[in-house]
Amino acid sequence: MALKLDAEVITLTTRHPFIIARGGRSEYRVVWVRLTDSEGCEGWGEADPSSYYGETHDTVLEVLRTLAPHLTDDPFDLETAEARFAQVVPKNGAARSALSAALHDLAGKRLGVPLVGARSGAHTRLVVHHRDRYRREDSRQGAGGLVVSHPQDQTRHGP
Repeated sequence: MALKLDAEVITLTTRHPFIIARGGRSEYRVVWVRLTDSEGCEGWGEADPSSYYGETHDTVLEVLRTLAPHLTDDPFDLETAEARFAQVVPKNGAARSALSAALHDLAGKRLGVPLVGARSGAHTRLVVHHRDRYRREDSRQGAGGLVVSHPQDQTRHGP
């Protein structure tokens, strides 16, 4: 199944500015990456280029154009795709990460599971249980039900 790559630079505006000692801002320019398979299923990724690594929105777009002919025909063969990307473009992590995220998202959607489920083999959902604790619900058969753990042991998803 052939994959089609699209990318565009967009500006995200946050409700509140993010402010630290060096300053703050509420607008961020990022590159959205969309992979579409022959059946119309889409996978999305995002690149936030870092000037520290010499990346710009233009370099991300150029690297994505360079990588487009090297896209795999099988969105489930993630390791081969990422190895090929690293061989073709050893640097520019922002573009490669966005493309990787889009491939993982597409694979998860094709499997009918969230991205976290596609990576871990389990459908996991975190629910705020108390102010400082979360409850993980695991839907795998025979998984033993609920696991309660401290938030330092889990990644919190959601607001």
